[in-house]
Amino acid sequence: TQANAKRRVEAAQTHVIAAEKNVQTVQRHSVEVKTYISNGEGRLLDAIRDRLMTAEAEITKEVGDLTVLEAQIRDCNKVLDHQQQAQSNIDLHIEYHTALNEAKRLRELKRHVDQRLAKLKDDT
Repeated sequence: TQANAKRRVEAAQTHVIAAEKNVQTVQRHSVEVKTYISNGEGRLLDAIRDRLMTAEAEITKEVGDLTVLEAQIRDCNKVLDHQQQAQSNIDLHIEYHTALNEAKRLRELKRHVDQRLAKLKDDT
């Protein structure tokens, strides 16, 4: 589960990097479009528009994927929190039983010492 969470975080990071590259591509293409418009290059403008639309579609898909991954990461974090709380509860339970066993051992030791003292008093 922790490994799954890490893989999902890594996958999300990969999607973020891809989305950032797509944003940079769109920005670069936007600059190219402005240049081609000013130069009146109609065919190149059409090709760039096509590339821009493709990049925008990819970005839209990446944003959707990232939204899903973010939800999965939140779910994984909740699972990890529950696991950590469960482990903490187990640790406390172990400490509690260790303390109970120690108290039992000390009571037995006290009883034994009391018996020995009583015997010593009887002998004197």
